[in-house]
Amino acid sequence: MKTNKLQIRMMLVIGSVVTVIFASVILFISLRVNKIIIGEAFENTREKAGSYAQNLETVLNESIIITRTLAKSMEKYLNDSPDNEFESF
Repeated sequence: MKTNKLQIRMMLVIGSVVTVIFASVILFISLRVNKIIIGEAFENTREKAGSYAQNLETVLNESIIITRTLAKSMEKYLNDSPDNEFESF
C-alpha cells in the first residue's frame, strides 16, 4: 500500500485534533466529577479550583508536547522519503 505526503500530513492533523479532543474530554469529565466534591467542601474551593487549573494546564501542555513530537517525527520521515510516494509504515 502506497501513501503520499498529503495523506501523511492529513493523518498528522487528524492525530493532533484527536489528541486535543481526547485531553479536553478527560478534563471535562474530571472537572464535572470534581465539581460535586468542590460543592461539598466550600472551605477548600479556592485551593481546589487552583489545583484543577494547574492540572488543566499540565494536560494541555502534555498534549502539545505529544503533538510536537509526532509532528517532528513525521516531518523527519517525510524528509527522508522519496518525493512522491513511499511505503506505508
